[in-house]
Amino acid sequence: MFFSAYVGTDTGLPRWREALAQHARYLGLQVHIEGRRLGDGRTLSLGWLEYAPAVGSRGRLQETEQQVVAATVAFDGVAPDEVNGATLTASLARAEIRVAVPPASTQQVCYGRTPHGYVFADDLRLFPRFMDVDLDERAVYALLRYGVIPPSLTLYKQVQRIPNGHQLRLSPATGEPVCTPTFHWADLPHPEREGPPAEQWVAETLDGLLARVPASTVLLFSGGVDSSLMAARLSRLGRKDVQLLNYCFGPEDEEGRLAVRIAARLGLECHQVHHDVRTAGDVLARVGRDYSVPFGDLSVFPTNVLVHEARALAGESRTVVEGTGADGAFDLGGLYRKWQLVYGVPRPLRRWVEAAYRGLQLWKYESPLEGAGRLLSKSARLPLSHAAVAQNALERIAYTIPDDVRTALEQAVETGVEVLSTGAEPRTRLSLLKLMWVSPGRSVQKAFDPLRARGIRPFHPFLQPTIVSFSSSLSWEVKYADGEDKVLLKRLLARDIPPEWVYRSKIGFTRSPRAVFAQASIQEFLHEVVLSPHNVLLDYCTRQTVRQLVERSHRHALGDGVDSSPCVLVGTSAGLRQVPSGAARARAAASAPLLQGGVLDTA
Repeated sequence: MFFSAYVGTDTGLPRWREALAQHARYLGLQVHIEGRRLGDGRTLSLGWLEYAPAVGSRGRLQETEQQVVAATVAFDGVAPDEVNGATLTASLARAEIRVAVPPASTQQVCYGRTPHGYVFADDLRLFPRFMDVDLDERAVYALLRYGVIPPSLTLYKQVQRIPNGHQLRLSPATGEPVCTPTFHWADLPHPEREGPPAEQWVAETLDGLLARVPASTVLLFSGGVDSSLMAARLSRLGRKDVQLLNYCFGPEDEEGRLAVRIAARLGLECHQVHHDVRTAGDVLARVGRDYSVPFGDLSVFPTNVLVHEARALAGESRTVVEGTGADGAFDLGGLYRKWQLVYGVPRPLRRWVEAAYRGLQLWKYESPLEGAGRLLSKSARLPLSHAAVAQNALERIAYTIPDDVRTALEQAVETGVEVLSTGAEPRTRLSLLKLMWVSPGRSVQKAFDPLRARGIRPFHPFLQPTIVSFSSSLSWEVKYADGEDKVLLKRLLARDIPPEWVYRSKIGFTRSPRAVFAQASIQEFLHEVVLSPHNVLLDYCTRQTVRQLVERSHRHALGDGVDSSPCVLVGTSAGLRQVPSGAARARAAASAPLLQGGVLDTA
């Protein structure tokens, strides 16, 4: 399910409707439109793009004579406060529109101004269909540096995004949309002074969220702490009907074997998807249809395959549960300590290492020297929290951000995300930066769009507002007790499985992408599309370095994190190439009749 809204004069309505219909046909969805008249004579039209077998889950309207409240995304049998989606409220007489986005929502609500009004949508791909757009250089450099774009920026200069934890207000009095924070860290209660112990609260809250998932729900199951804890809580609740789905990287994948043992210990059924590098071409071919926003993540290839399997397995439950968000909520103590040590090195020495990392081309080689050089290089240029979430140290190597653009980019992070954590200690600010920006914008997006496009609810318990607020107000003495990350989650999990399975060093859900890049279909795309002189993304890169990255990507092990750069270029290039721009066709529909309510079937 995707959502859009038009606020403006009747003149602009047909163009928006036609763009919505075009986009629905592209995605294989149908459109449902509701129209209302505002007090100043303008039109408010709400549109949902829905998967036909799940049309009963369309966004819900609550109406009075004075007000319309629209849940932009909704699912049958799911309480509104568990959807974690944006809400649009229209005060009809005052002609005022408000759109509120939860603090860690995975839904990215964007808006753009047209000659006749404003369009809102949680699918960035819709905007080029009815308006001319240009790439925003701040957004492109954000992708290259962080692998994710900060709000209020989007890939397009003409389109902005409502930051998480904010409310947009559009009224005749102001004329222009105004975004204000609705989440303030300083206003959160202190759970250690009131309420049950933290460990008990986490257990009870997770149980309450998981107990209500439908029968045959799918849990994406890596066998790590986060997914194993949810499996353990489901097992304690007697939910043997839930299905675990694991991605196995091959016969030597110890994590895959352990995941099966954990599932058996908990008495839960576990399905496995087996790694096949040949699926990389299929994943690349559907990037435009699968993802509504660009992002960069090394694990996008296996995750995409896993999620498509989950879509088939979910059946009537139409629910897939994922543990993303626990890192930001209950982790990062150890990560922050590591970065503190890095920033303890005198800055002149860090700058010298940065020059050596660049001059000696250490990024080309996988080695401890490269790892140390990468950390010190990032610290020489970036604030600590930004360095901790940046994907690579290729700035001034593969790309160079102009000074004014760098300032504007970092200001966007500050005003769109960091403002919400004002007054918190640095570790907490880093935690919220990841919870409210990086996890929803990069990690979660790998599964979010492909699931909702088929009417399947992606459920992320650790990103629910109650858990975000609770974890953000806990002291680090509780969250990082005895120097152990995720200590609260690990203590809970150790009640149900052997401690040695809990307190182990885990391999992340990534493997060297060299085999993926070596595939003929990927190499063809890299050389014919990414390296094409017509690829606009190369205007922001050092072309010779990108060529070196492409040439080395399938023959050599690049430095850790360096692989993220070609991943960003591949994914973003594919999205720009595959998503059609229907602006000209939409303009031709200016004389189409108005539709005030009902279903427009685009099948």
